[in-house]
Amino acid sequence: MFNDFFKNSAGCNTACLSLSGRQGKIDLYYHLHDNPVQHMWQELFLKNNKIVQGNSFGQSYESLYLDLSKVCTAEGIDIPNSITQDYLNELHSQYVNSNKNANWLKINDLIHLIENKLSSISTHDYSFNFYSQNNNRLKLQEEHKLFLASDSIWGRLNLGYATLGKDWVTISANDDDDHDLKLQEYVTTETYASFSPEEPYDKHREQQFYKWSKSTKINVPSNLNELSFGRYILGSIIITEVFLDYNKNSSDWYVPNHSCKWNWNKDVLGADINVNSVKFLDTDLYHNTLIKHTGIQECLK
Repeated sequence: MFNDFFKNSAGCNTACLSLSGRQGKIDLYYHLHDNPVQHMWQELFLKNNKIVQGNSFGQSYESLYLDLSKVCTAEGIDIPNSITQDYLNELHSQYVNSNKNANWLKINDLIHLIENKLSSISTHDYSFNFYSQNNNRLKLQEEHKLFLASDSIWGRLNLGYATLGKDWVTISANDDDDHDLKLQEYVTTETYASFSPEEPYDKHREQQFYKWSKSTKINVPSNLNELSFGRYILGSIIITEVFLDYNKNSSDWYVPNHSCKWNWNKDVLGADINVNSVKFLDTDLYHNTLIKHTGIQECLK
């Protein structure tokens, strides 16, 4: 009966991402959640699944700094020897008011990547974005905000929004102003595969945001719908052999921030990630994997 929990009312229930990582080609399998945002995202992907590579967060701070120096020099912008959050906020404001040519678009990408590196724990973040060539979009509704989540979960597949600017999660985390605020209004094929360090406890980001909202001069909305706080969840990683070949103890992979996850990020996934294809399947893989790893079958005998 348990496998009925993992069926999808629309579309397939499993996605296979074929990647080229540090150790060559690997396949990652995700259980796709049965929610309307995921259904819309899958519908768009099926219309054109040719992949466009987005940002990879596994690059080092040093390499990102060199890239930013080159593109800023091309635009006649001085860059300090040591980058601070205040400098990145100022640079992002310049981007908003720029002509958004190829250099400025690159600068905007690098701003978000370097922001991610200013926290020492984020050196373990090997998340990445990708798209399809389908440029269509579907309108999000208020009811879809039920499926927003702000916590960072290793192995979670999320609807992306890196092209939109900054949301309340980012603005509060970086103590930014709200001039760049742009909330997500549409579902597109942009996808964010998270392999980042996880929160130290539940609702950690909400707690940090709440404290910030009480001290900031920004007019933070009290209506939670207006906050649109978090990312839309598409799916969860399935612990298949690509992980167990690296660390055979399956229970380790279900422990938040276990070292096997961070080491796998570096040793197997790597910084130069390419998504070769995305395939949608109907399988019992998630159900069967959980049954095997929990040992619950023995309890049901």
